[in-house]
Amino acid sequence: MGVGGSRMRAIGRMGRAVAATATVGLAVVLALAVGTTAVAEPCQEPAALEYVAMGDSFSAGFGMIDASGDCSRSSSLSYPHGVRGTVGLGTFVDVSCSGARTTHFTNAQGSNPPQGNALSASTDVVTFTIGGNDLGFTDILKGCATSGDCRGQYGGDTMPDLLAQISGPVGAAIQGAIATVKTKAPNAEIFVLSYPDLLPAGPTGLLWNVACLPTSALISSAERTALRNVEQRLNQEIATRVAANGARVTYVDIYTPSIGHDLCDLSDPWTSLTALYHPTASGHSNMASITSAAIKQRLATQCATASTSTTTSTSTTTTTQPGTTIPGTTSTTMAGTTTTSPGTTTTGPDTTGPSTTTTTATTTSSTP
Repeated sequence: MGVGGSRMRAIGRMGRAVAATATVGLAVVLALAVGTTAVAEPCQEPAALEYVAMGDSFSAGFGMIDASGDCSRSSSLSYPHGVRGTVGLGTFVDVSCSGARTTHFTNAQGSNPPQGNALSASTDVVTFTIGGNDLGFTDILKGCATSGDCRGQYGGDTMPDLLAQISGPVGAAIQGAIATVKTKAPNAEIFVLSYPDLLPAGPTGLLWNVACLPTSALISSAERTALRNVEQRLNQEIATRVAANGARVTYVDIYTPSIGHDLCDLSDPWTSLTALYHPTASGHSNMASITSAAIKQRLATQCATASTSTTTSTSTTTTTQPGTTIPGTTSTTMAGTTTTSPGTTTTGPDTTGPSTTTTTATTTSSTP
């Protein structure tokens, strides 16, 4: 959001203008205009904004009944479609793809071009989930479900090898991917989602074996505890890397509101074993609602900032004949630069010429 090319894009932008009038003549003309306005350039309607959805299978809608193609991308049920409808965004491009890793923001994924190719200076809103495939989390879940105790494969009881990957190369890759999006979409607000809760905190021990069938028949209580901690650490790392990228990037917490809507929930599960540990239709709907609220809040904040900005501008135009001095000013000529008291420097024709026009403008802005 900002200035894209020569266009003023109005989300989070303040329009200010200072008009300078040049007067040409043989006489001395002094024009002083002072104006104050509290009205900024109006915010664009959401329908005028450009939205690009990026990311992995949690964004693409893997497992949805309308998912198709080599990206297993949903045509209407994934959360990006819900976001577009709820917020009322206009131009919409969905390049999310199942199996995508951070590298696919800048590199092709099979026959699919780099997702970052969809971004430009005219992009206003970007959403994505990313990082899970860099760790291989879904494959880890599948492996644990189809083998014995899998914790030993990852360093022991708490799977320390996975935790080290998250805080090391995986985290760095996530931060780099976010930075890439910021660069390719220099005017966009970027929303990075966490992953929803997949496995419940309890019950533990023997109660687990009967409380969460069929998942509990495939993943032991001890494995469940370790895997849940790994997912929490991944989401925490995503939040940390979002913060490290600074302005224009917002972390959208999907994990916390999804607690209790895991694989074992019988009333309203947001993820499903039949979808291979991916969001259900309800999961995508809720992800869309949470993300839409974050986008609306951010856009509203930007518009409020613009509408409460105050601009005061002073414009002075002076035309003089050689040897003429305006009362209250002094002039020193050097390489075509005229210095006018108090403390304003303007560049124009050499004052030794037939006529000199000096324009000074002072602009002050305050935002409550």
